[in-house]
Amino acid sequence: MLFALALAGGAALAEEPGKVPYAAIYRVLQPGLVMNDYPRLRAVQRVESRLPEVAPTQIQIWIASAQGRLEIAVDSRGRARFPLTDALLAENPPVYSNQPRGSLNIQVSLEARLPSKDDFPYQQVWEAIEQAQSALDRLGGDYDGAQVQGIEYRFQRSGGELLISTADYEQALYADASGRLVLRADQRWLRDRARVQVRGKLIAAIPRLRSGP
Repeated sequence: MLFALALAGGAALAEEPGKVPYAAIYRVLQPGLVMNDYPRLRAVQRVESRLPEVAPTQIQIWIASAQGRLEIAVDSRGRARFPLTDALLAENPPVYSNQPRGSLNIQVSLEARLPSKDDFPYQQVWEAIEQAQSALDRLGGDYDGAQVQGIEYRFQRSGGELLISTADYEQALYADASGRLVLRADQRWLRDRARVQVRGKLIAAIPRLRSGP
């Protein structure tokens, strides 16, 4: 079974109307700290509303720390950046939201870092796959036995393309109607020092997994 990686199912801001202890948020997002050890990976925090009429940019979240109010910005795609520190965990301040009780979910996902250029060596993809596998093995739990098969690149819209080229051959790969395209772990491309050329705008790169037996 192929599926995109999610490190945690999520936590709702639900103990009181718009309030939850920091420790509850920390427990959900803590697996993302593992990504700090892998240069090809990143942890992406996301906040989403269960109410379809609420856009991510309408969500306001803040930590009522003893050091002052800490605002947590949420961008148009629901991405957030909660600080994860031992000091805040020890203090365990309340985290507030302007949204109704139980209407928000918070989660963290493992992603590969997007290439800094539109032309890059396939070796970077291979390294991201290896590092994602190592991170999964460390996390264990629901991911015991899972195998990273490749990196799923997501384009802003359909029509994206990745061109694999070596000194001897070229191979064009096209994104599907959803703008998604998977680069698999391929030892031949690694051996032949293939390069990857991006045609289109990438918005995410996510390890693609096959579950264990």
